[in-house]
Amino acid sequence: MKVITKKIQELREKYEKDVKDLLMGKYPYLYFYISPTGNITVWVRRNGKDGAAIPIPSINLYMFDEEFFDELNQKIKPASLEPDKYFQCSECGEVKPISEYFDFVMASDYCLDCSRKNDVRKLIEESKKNGFYD
Repeated sequence: MKVITKKIQELREKYEKDVKDLLMGKYPYLYFYISPTGNITVWVRRNGKDGAAIPIPSINLYMFDEEFFDELNQKIKPASLEPDKYFQCSECGEVKPISEYFDFVMASDYCLDCSRKNDVRKLIEESKKNGFYD
């Protein structure tokens, strides 16, 4: 790898880590991934690690909406602090009691109501087939 290209790569990786650390410090119930293009993916943080995916529109770091994340952090709090009592549905985005939990596919948790949607039901059925997670 050329010297300038390598240095740019190193700076970008440091920047992404610094921004992630800043966000994770401010929002204790959310877990962030920042792609090299600046797109943000967010999960419920459980035990300091990522948990279920949160259904949010595509957000770019350079169009960050602090108020949106302040509200989301508070909304997600019960699912983050008490995952044995609450979860956040990755389809509808609502925090619900664990009694309304239905199933998961990869990093997505689904509630009973959303499990009745055709696309969610098909995805859950597909995930039960051999080789889905290969």
